[in-house]
Amino acid sequence: MLTQSHQKIGLVLRVLDGAGIILAWLAAYYLRFYTGVVPVTKGVPPLSQYLSLAVPVVLIWLVVFTSFCIYRPPVLLRGVRELLMILRAHLFAILIFVALTYMIAEYKYSRLTLVYFSIISGIYIVYLRKTLFYMLPILRRRLGKFRDVLIVGTGSTAFRIADSLAKYPEYGLRVLGFVSADGKFSEVCPDERRRLDERYTMLGTYKETLNICAKRQISHLYFALPRKDSENLIGMIRKTEKLAVEVTVIPDIAEFVTLGFGVDSFDGLPVISFNSTGINLEASALKRGLDIVGSMFAITLFSPLFLLISILVKFTSKGPVFYAQERLGLDGHRFKMWKFRSMCVGAEDKTGPVWASEADDRRTPIGAFLRSTSLDEIPQFWNVLCGNMSLVGPRPERPEFVEKFKDDVPKYMLRHKVKAGITGWAQVNGWRGDTNLEKRIECDLYYIQNWSVTFDVKILILTVLRGFINKNAY
Repeated sequence: MLTQSHQKIGLVLRVLDGAGIILAWLAAYYLRFYTGVVPVTKGVPPLSQYLSLAVPVVLIWLVVFTSFCIYRPPVLLRGVRELLMILRAHLFAILIFVALTYMIAEYKYSRLTLVYFSIISGIYIVYLRKTLFYMLPILRRRLGKFRDVLIVGTGSTAFRIADSLAKYPEYGLRVLGFVSADGKFSEVCPDERRRLDERYTMLGTYKETLNICAKRQISHLYFALPRKDSENLIGMIRKTEKLAVEVTVIPDIAEFVTLGFGVDSFDGLPVISFNSTGINLEASALKRGLDIVGSMFAITLFSPLFLLISILVKFTSKGPVFYAQERLGLDGHRFKMWKFRSMCVGAEDKTGPVWASEADDRRTPIGAFLRSTSLDEIPQFWNVLCGNMSLVGPRPERPEFVEKFKDDVPKYMLRHKVKAGITGWAQVNGWRGDTNLEKRIECDLYYIQNWSVTFDVKILILTVLRGFINKNAY
């Protein structure tokens, strides 16, 4: 039912967006050439010239919005974060549209018209969603289009479902009540139980579920049984075959989900995946594009430093200029990470793999400076360009340390669900070098859970503003 609601709302938004974009384009034309706000000096172009772009402009917006997943949950919803995502997609569509107008040599479109259109269409898109999600619940109440929901179970997951359905009334689902093993909210503390008794209605026990559905005309059953009652699930689902109700099962698995999860099907079998990053193919392509452009720019920008540092490394110590060290990246795959050599050749022959210390006597004369300023990391832009690393992501670690950390630090291996980065959320927050490993993992997982292109750009800007010098870099 939720999927159908998403699809219906998405279809309505596509139609309304298309109509609104055309109206905004025509309104921009009228404002520019017929209101006199800004004098027209080169004559009024025919309306047909602008109408000829109506279909392409709608297609651009619909394709961009679809590629940005604007018509899919949770972006369909009306929170501030979702609206910001919509405005980013709108800005991207504007850039494509402006580029298209300049590619058309036959006509030269008014820049002011494009500005008017960008503002009007942006306001319309935001206002449309605010209005739609405000009016939908009102219309449903007046038309009696709400569908009653019965929630089977009284665990934390069950109450979360009830709160979510109340939060999004546009779906037209109304929680009529709960059923539990003993017909009471007995699984929660007394204070919470009183609050639940005020907000929700306990309708009976598990055994009474079928009778309640028949008497109350329940249209949707949500099974959210606590794990101790899970043995009742199969039998209860089979009994629902006697009723014309839609059944949704939400397993009590929240404690196993760290990054995210997804539900799919394979050859007709339901499949639940844990710890998926939510970075889809389009997002991966966008991130890869940023990596390619950014790494090429950095390599060009730092090319004089490449030559200077190479000379300094070569003439201050014996050995090669560059040092390749094995690290673990995406999905735990090994790769060679490049750095300017900052330590003497054979620095770990006696000690084996160890972290550098503050007064490390293995460093070359120029090595201490390179490490403290992070200039030894510059060759990693080549790793980014080759695809082994990203500009932004969790810092890659050596396999020897990973073997130790994965047993000692909970959720450590989840940081390998994305490409390793030159900089990351942990680094710009000061957690680099020999610092609190749990804090670094916390930052890495936060980054993966909340990834976006704008988040990457923010981290890159913070890296530049806060400098490459860090007290823990040695």
